[in-house]
Amino acid sequence: MNKIEILRKYFAYRYAKRKKFKQELAVIKYGRGGKRKMEMSKKLTIFMLVNFTLVEIYTLYIMYAFQDISALPTLITVVIGEVVALMVYQIKALKENTSSTGFMYELKMKDAEKGIIDDNPVG
Repeated sequence: MNKIEILRKYFAYRYAKRKKFKQELAVIKYGRGGKRKMEMSKKLTIFMLVNFTLVEIYTLYIMYAFQDISALPTLITVVIGEVVALMVYQIKALKENTSSTGFMYELKMKDAEKGIIDDNPVG
């Protein structure tokens, strides 16, 4: 065997190993289906934004139809209250997932100790 064949086999082996590693990492991250599950906080954010938009459009239409803007202060306070509650939830989830007391942080640290997570699996 000459050097080129040896290098070709070596790089083919490394490529196969890297590909297998990426597949295992995808299974760990996304599960067997290969699809990434949407996080609950993202689902909640999308739901709240759609809900706010529908309520505001409906309320603005009703206020225009009846020529009465007495519901506007209530609408503003309700939407602001919901946005603040959503922000508090998002901040709590972020701190829980990045602090040493969070469940996801502990899982990531265990995986890092085992050598499963690599910041640069290609190089």
